[in-house]
Amino acid sequence: MGLSIPFDRIGDRLLPADLSDLDIGSVFRNFGGAKLDRLFKGYKIPAGVRDAVKITHDFDKKEARAWVQVDIAAPFPGRRSLFSLGVFKADFVDMQLTGRVRLETASSENKVAVTGFGHIATTLDTVVSGQSMVKFEKFGLEFTKEKGLDVQFDPKNAKLNPQFKWIQDFLSNLFPDLGGGFDWIRENGIPVGVQHDFVLPPMSLTFGTSGVSNISLENHFKLVAFPDFIIADRFNLSSVERPFIFSVFIIGGTGYLQIEAEYNPVRDQLMVLVEAGAGGSAQIAFAFGPFVGQIFITISGVLSYRKLLGKSGGGLSISMVLVIAGQVDVCGIVTVGITLMLRMSYRDNGQVDADGTLSVTIRISRFFKLTARAQVKYKLRGGKSETSSSGSVTPSIARLAESARRLERAGI
Repeated sequence: MGLSIPFDRIGDRLLPADLSDLDIGSVFRNFGGAKLDRLFKGYKIPAGVRDAVKITHDFDKKEARAWVQVDIAAPFPGRRSLFSLGVFKADFVDMQLTGRVRLETASSENKVAVTGFGHIATTLDTVVSGQSMVKFEKFGLEFTKEKGLDVQFDPKNAKLNPQFKWIQDFLSNLFPDLGGGFDWIRENGIPVGVQHDFVLPPMSLTFGTSGVSNISLENHFKLVAFPDFIIADRFNLSSVERPFIFSVFIIGGTGYLQIEAEYNPVRDQLMVLVEAGAGGSAQIAFAFGPFVGQIFITISGVLSYRKLLGKSGGGLSISMVLVIAGQVDVCGIVTVGITLMLRMSYRDNGQVDADGTLSVTIRISRFFKLTARAQVKYKLRGGKSETSSSGSVTPSIARLAESARRLERAGI
């Protein structure tokens, strides 16, 4: 269990010393498979935990066998931050540590037999800018030597902040494709985690020839249990492919903000990405009979800073991003959108990356949506270049057939 417990008396059992002046991580260093020695810094062990730790031992002279056993059932009421960086924070609320480790050996044996388990039961609360976004009640981490780490959670126990839930439910009625609930993350068809997407669709505020468009707010939460236990969250004010645009007549500015965090408590690895872009833009709307739409072009300078804790990498990069996009609506039935993005990045280690993305989206009523995407990447490393390309079309053929049947039933 990775325990480091001082004791000051020996009787029929070892008696732990006063633990109230020690940090949680200094005593429970590697409990339940989670490395707590670098976490919960500054959080002291509450009073009464000493009585929750029982260390017993015995020696059988006849069999020449000795053993020592540590049993723990320690409550930690209240809120404690698993990690906190910038606007992101992940808290363990009302944590309960239970576990047992037993060491046993005999004079006839060359090894010490070690058995036991460690279990952390808590409520996992992800917080963005002081607001709780998603809570996982009855969340657990259990570790045994035989089975390793087991992450225990049930999506039914996931609770979305009520202030956001009614907004999400309302928007889901207006925009059927809008993410609202929790979805399984699958690996080869097997559920390995859950994710939740909170999205406010792009909005526009226009006054005469001036205004702001493409303003959107998004928060994407992800919890994965296999092959690695990962907690991730991403917040967007607009995006690199759909930046917000403020304009006076046809000339204006553009920008977006993205903050992302990914944490692996087992490996003690934390990644934080902050990316902000600002630049100029031009856009124009049109309406010709049944055709209504808009076209915009933006060019932005982007600063990206990636910080990695627990592994190498990260640093600062400077990019130039060009986005050309358009959307046309035909009689309120068919909507076609095209987005072209070109990006060139220079990193502080001298590396140069360039990539281009073309995406096309076709929507027919509320039942059918087809998205095609192609991407090309170029890398320059040590005077050598490398180019790769990829493409995808969603949904699959089976989902297309199902959408066709729904259109037929709707009489479209």
